[in-house]
Amino acid sequence: MSERKILFASSNQRLIEEITQPLRKFGYIVDIYRNGETAFEKIKKLNPAAVLADLLLPGISGVELCWLLRVKENRAWLPFILLSAQDDPEIKLNCYRSGVDVFLTTPVSVRELLIRLESLLRRTRQTGKTAKEPSILFSGEIKEFPLPELAQFLHNSKKTGQLWISHQYDRGSICFQSGNIYSARTRKSEGEAAVFEMFDWQEGQFQLISKEICEMENIKKETMEILLEYSKHQDEKRVNKINLTQ
Repeated sequence: MSERKILFASSNQRLIEEITQPLRKFGYIVDIYRNGETAFEKIKKLNPAAVLADLLLPGISGVELCWLLRVKENRAWLPFILLSAQDDPEIKLNCYRSGVDVFLTTPVSVRELLIRLESLLRRTRQTGKTAKEPSILFSGEIKEFPLPELAQFLHNSKKTGQLWISHQYDRGSICFQSGNIYSARTRKSEGEAAVFEMFDWQEGQFQLISKEICEMENIKKETMEILLEYSKHQDEKRVNKINLTQ
């Protein structure tokens, strides 16, 4: 893998010209793909040093492309920069929750892009992730291993890693450190609320990858306390449902 090889996913010709010309001038090799599906397949084959993507891509969006790389391809280490004309705080939060490293609004400052890109590439060199990717500890289907039971298993076995979860069009992650949940996020919520939201998902896929530090801590309660509280909420729901049918 060349440390100067960048994959750029965009169908916006003006943006392509604005981005590729200065990148190539500074010695980067830029491969351009105009839809999300093609970019996803090429990333798997070409193994670029970093990915730049437009938010509004034909097919799968730029943020969906990032999520697929993080979850399906286990490329949590791969630098990913998302470009968008929409400077909306909520859009930014959703992008970061999906694993985007840097969100830049267009028109892009070439100086900022180059500085951000060099910083991300330096990070991967320092951590050695270009040579060694995080390993998948295990993966499976939610219907076969419900998330509350999985969380208890990870707690009891004192696992450390990031649990990536997808459910229809929803997605989220829960971070464990020696079996304790210390961070959780979905598109809609974070912290304990995100844990409860994901615990309610009945179908989908999960994947635990080895990762020491993945998110800033946003949960202070003990894992068993969270599990007991969730169990209590479920019991209350069942009682209320029974009362409604009587």
